[in-house]
Amino acid sequence: MTVDERIKMLSELSWPELRTAAQKEYGISLSSRHTKDWILAEIKKKLTDQNYVPSVFGDGAPFPGYCRIKLAKANGKSRPKIKNINGYRCAIPRDVVVDVPYKVYQSILDEFELVREEDLSEPEDSASRFKDVRAPAEMVSLIAYTPGPDPRPVWEAVKERKNQKYIEFVNAFGYWPTDIELKQAIQSGQLKTQNPDALAHARQQSA
Repeated sequence: MTVDERIKMLSELSWPELRTAAQKEYGISLSSRHTKDWILAEIKKKLTDQNYVPSVFGDGAPFPGYCRIKLAKANGKSRPKIKNINGYRCAIPRDVVVDVPYKVYQSILDEFELVREEDLSEPEDSASRFKDVRAPAEMVSLIAYTPGPDPRPVWEAVKERKNQKYIEFVNAFGYWPTDIELKQAIQSGQLKTQNPDALAHARQQSA
């Protein structure tokens, strides 16, 4: 769903529903003087500038590669969760149902923090009475998941394809090549055969 399609859908909400969505999902502070057009403009700005993840409309399954989750407001955390994974940036609102790529959900699960816990089995004056233990940093519920490929932006897929030959070169020869070394290794076919003599020739040409 595009930003404009999301705004059109929000514009069809009742006035109380729109105000609730603006405050709860997008963290917009409102007063009685704020108009519907102003609210929609602020939401559009957030969707455009901060990659806010919108709430789910309807009961359909997530798109392939997406998870449907709900991120809790817990331990004083109420602001949207900012995630940046290999250049994929998004802001996840709390306490609403949203669809995010599986890699975002997995990244949230991988987050841990140290929490101070009291061990009642230890004497009150014991240095071991309180211990720092690892605990999940977020409380997130998985509602649904549709298996599928990673839904990457076009630029991310293009970047991976561009870097693939460099990665093959590193695997074959043990270091990251210059553009000239890579080009000559491909043209000579030596990247495929991993011929050290051709590699040395390519390095001499790039010097």
